[in-house]
Amino acid sequence: MNDASTKALVVILKLLKKYDLRSLFFVTGYMAERLGKYPDILRLLDSHEIGYHSSSHSVRPIIPEFADTESYSKAIETSLIRETSHVNPLTGELEGEGGIGILKETFDNKNIVSFRAPGFCWTPPHLEALQKLGIKFDFSARLYGKGLLRDQKVAFRGIVFYPFPTYLEFWVNPTHLTSLLSSEPSGQRLLCLSSHEWSLAVSEPWDLIYYRSNPTSHPRKVAHNSFRSIDRLLRLDVSLRGIKMLERLGTLSVTSTLDEQASTPLEASTVNVAETYRFSMRWATHYFNYNPKYVLSHFLKYFHQTTSNGEAETCACKREIQ
Repeated sequence: MNDASTKALVVILKLLKKYDLRSLFFVTGYMAERLGKYPDILRLLDSHEIGYHSSSHSVRPIIPEFADTESYSKAIETSLIRETSHVNPLTGELEGEGGIGILKETFDNKNIVSFRAPGFCWTPPHLEALQKLGIKFDFSARLYGKGLLRDQKVAFRGIVFYPFPTYLEFWVNPTHLTSLLSSEPSGQRLLCLSSHEWSLAVSEPWDLIYYRSNPTSHPRKVAHNSFRSIDRLLRLDVSLRGIKMLERLGTLSVTSTLDEQASTPLEASTVNVAETYRFSMRWATHYFNYNPKYVLSHFLKYFHQTTSNGEAETCACKREIQ
């Protein structure tokens, strides 16, 4: 967390408090280790829900890299180890306890049951490992398939998949946002809004230095544009005010409470595994130039779509997504 993004996070938390809105903040294990230096942020976060955002985000190997083993069970085992360990941000080596355990210690009054993968780049064995660590809700997956609606949550193998978030960048037109939110009858649509605190303050991703490989030294300070930050801050303020007004008018209901009820059971046969896999791997392939070898077969296994001729089916999916 650099100085600019720290200040941006404080501003966001204060604005949410101003409009009496509660949110779900996804925090990495590494950041949980550092939050002890920011008691003011911890106090502001106390009124919000907390979710898990992986042990080390973009430190190599990232999730699809360390979970890319031929054995599905081995991928689960590796994921369990990494998500309960402190990961050195320069080498990627494991150095004692950390991960979700540290997050639970830092927020010992919270129930850590939700997960959002960095870059929305999730894999089934990794998610199953997190399930063993208490995760029940996922905000990473964009599931493709016949009859799957973008505005409903579905339950599958003990996990509730919330709708894929609408990415709320701070340059969004507040009028467009409130129009989007009020376009559906109350109670008829479930919409998740997502954003990053650093995008309020800096112009490039904080993890840019990890795209080629792990850095050899701690990253330089990221410069921020004050005028750009002010513009985005004002837009965010207006957007949150609009959301609160719509809530008061009864047009929508804002909640950060996670609910297993009203989830539609997911029929595995309806899932388009190739499309779901392709979308989930975009972050890894586009930014990290990593093309998994076995992860597609993990998706097929997870959605029960491997057959007695599973190898041929996997190859067919690979040809389709290339």
